[in-house]
This record gives sequence, structure tokens and C-alpha cells, in this order.
Amino acid sequence: MKRGSDEDGYEEDDDGFGEFAAVEEGESIVGKRTGDVDFSSYGRGLYLVKVPARIIDALKKGDEGKLRLPTAADEETGIAKGELLLGGDAAEHATSKFEVQIKPEAQDVLVFSSDRKDDDGKVKIEGKVSHQCVARPVIDSKFRSRLRQNVKSKAAAPQRKMQILNDEEYRKAEHRVVKMKTAQEIRELKYQREQKRRYVDLPEAQWKERTTTRLFQLFEKRSHWSLTDIADALDEPQQRLKALLGEACVYNKSGPHRNMYELRDEFKTVEQRKQKEDEIEARREARLAEQEKQRRLREEKEAYEKQFRDK
Repeated sequence: MKRGSDEDGYEEDDDGFGEFAAVEEGESIVGKRTGDVDFSSYGRGLYLVKVPARIIDALKKGDEGKLRLPTAADEETGIAKGELLLGGDAAEHATSKFEVQIKPEAQDVLVFSSDRKDDDGKVKIEGKVSHQCVARPVIDSKFRSRLRQNVKSKAAAPQRKMQILNDEEYRKAEHRVVKMKTAQEIRELKYQREQKRRYVDLPEAQWKERTTTRLFQLFEKRSHWSLTDIADALDEPQQRLKALLGEACVYNKSGPHRNMYELRDEFKTVEQRKQKEDEIEARREARLAEQEKQRRLREEKEAYEKQFRDK
């Protein structure tokens, strides 16, 4: 059983369980690549094991464990059961022995990975799930003893804590000044709240039209914006803006502008389209320059090693 990576090996769901994939040995791998998806590991079989969420961290930190699986189901129960044994540091932080129940039929599930930091954002198929399993801890004396220790440690922990301020923190709290607003500032705040209330009470169609116009004006200043910055600039709640952004903008999940919005191409001006093309070309040239630099370094290293061997 091979332990997965942080990005593509583990996943936690809402019912308190996490999942990790283990490689099934003996599967043939056929190399194939289509577009931005790497199918070279498509033929590899994987065991998708569902484990309690509390041991996911221990699995990440621990060494490779052992997965003992039966070759056939039990004749009496009709259920195939195996064992999951954790080794190394993982056994010290979580239950080291689990009973693995294998489901009779596996769903058609593919496991894939992608590097969000990669500019291209390419996806790789890691394999196809051939068996789905559920791992539950074996309730033995060691497990019960660990539970009792956890309950005792939580009960003995103090509910209240006292913190002593140092001299600098005490002086800051002692000399804190509360600034009172003037009558003019109070009137301006009331006026802003009233204008905002009238704007919020607009019919949905008028609100959408006015907000879209302001959104386009916003992207004239900068080509990429985060959701938080857009909400602050337009003084609108993020939840209400998401539907509008989905229609007018594109959300970048990878690349240098990750987690930021940009206008769709059909809404961009000629200058904005040219700016994006120049940016893509600059990134491409920088990538080619870096590849050329690495190539020269390899050639210099090979020449140096050859000269050293000739001597």
C-alpha cells in the first residue's frame, strides 16, 4: 500500500470519514496523453479505502503501512474482510489496527491529480478504483485504554486561563483614546446608509444592470480581481455578487492569477484582449528562457564531468 500525497491522496467528506487510494499491484499501465489530461496510469487499479477522519493526519505523517486483503468473501457472511496495519509514527497517534470491509461492487470512479501551482493546470489520471473499502478500528483493550486517556485529559484541562499583560500591552490599554465623531461625520454616515438602503431595495433587474456597469468600470482599472476586493470596491455582499460574476467573468483555478476573476473574452475591450495576449506571450518567453538556461547548465555540467574523467 502506498501512501498518497496531500493534494491527490486524501479527501475528507461530511460524515466524519476520509478516503485515501492505495495502488493495486500487478496492473498494466498503458501510456497515453490526450490534450491536458494524462492517461498514462489509466489502467492501474486502486483500492479506495474509507477511514475515520481523525487518522488522516497520522496517515500523512506515517510510513507505508500494510493492507491485508482476502482473495474471496467469507462463506457464512458473504463479506470480504481484511486488515489495515499502520506502522511508524502513525501507530503512536492513532489506532494501529483496522478491520477493512470490501464492498462487493465498486463504482466507476477515477482518481486524478493536478498541480494548481502549474501554469498549465494539467490533470493526470492516477488510476481507476477497482475496490471500495471501509476501514473501522478494531475495538480492543488498547483502543479502550486510549479512549479513557483522552477523556481524562480533556476533563483535567482547565476551562479558564489567566493571561498577564506585560508593561507595553498594559500602557496601550490604559492610554487607548476613543475618538468621538463630529456632527458632520454623523450626517455623512446617515446619508451613506440611506443611499445604500435605497440601492439594495432596487428591483433585481435594475440592480443587476447598475452593478454590471460598475463591474466593467472596475475591470478597466485592473484585469484581475479577487472576490473580496470586488465586494469591497462595489460595497456589495459576496454571496449576491457570485451569480453576476459567473455570467460576466471567468474564475482562474491555476496559473499566476489563481483564485482571481477576469472578464470573459466577449466582454473585454480591444485593449484588454491585447493586454492578455501580451501577458501570455511574456510568460511563454520567460518559460522558454528558463528552459534554455537549464539546458545550458546541464551542458556545462556534462562538459565539466567529461573533462574531469579525461584527466
